[in-house]
Amino acid sequence: MISEEVRIDHRVHSRLIGARGRAISKIMDEFKVDIRMPGRDGEDPDLVVITGHEDDVLDCKDHLLNLEEEYVRYPVLPISGIASQFATQF
Repeated sequence: MISEEVRIDHRVHSRLIGARGRAISKIMDEFKVDIRMPGRDGEDPDLVVITGHEDDVLDCKDHLLNLEEEYVRYPVLPISGIASQFATQF
């Protein structure tokens, strides 16, 4: 068993966690790892710790970094932001 620290932009943590923790639970089950997100008062809000067997941890780390890249590239806009974006196009 190993623990790997990975820096994932804190702005995407809520999307990684999902509603009621379902998304992060699914990832943990899929990769057979434990994922610990930083607490609200954590020293480094981007630091995530993945624990498990080495291959599983490394695969999970790659997966989380890919999700981070996708979520940063395509952020979810609030409904009001979407409406104003469409309004300016017409």
